[in-house]
Amino acid sequence: MNVRLLFFAVTTGAFLAACQTTGSTSPNAATAAKLSSTKHAGKVTVVIYRPRNYMGGMLSPTVQLDGKSLVDIDNGRVFIGAILPGHHVFEIENQKSGTEATLKPGSAMYLKVEIVPGVWKGNGKLTQVAPEQGEFEAKRLELINPSQIDDPAFR
Repeated sequence: MNVRLLFFAVTTGAFLAACQTTGSTSPNAATAAKLSSTKHAGKVTVVIYRPRNYMGGMLSPTVQLDGKSLVDIDNGRVFIGAILPGHHVFEIENQKSGTEATLKPGSAMYLKVEIVPGVWKGNGKLTQVAPEQGEFEAKRLELINPSQIDDPAFR
């Protein structure tokens, strides 16, 4: 077999594997179960997720809730928690990306974290997404490791 052809086949396969940007196409059973069990009538379900992406794969931006560190979100992971209703501010630590909302009991908020290129390193971008999109995308990711949840009340 031609060495060049073999080299081309191997590098093309590696490149295509590295370009994969989404997790599995079927829902993750543990994530779906946690999402269902977190829905409380008197609280707000907050889902913070980061789709798997090759760019910035080693970065773990910190998401803050009302000025306090909540979770360091890894590539391909999802955080699911229940918070009290009211006005809340969510933002990426030390960044100018975030959102704020007044949340009602029984509602859900989905926040998507993406890495955007920067001068010396990538930065996190936090975007509020529609519940239908957020639930679809989040269910396909793995739950965050409890050690990455900065606020002990959510571990």
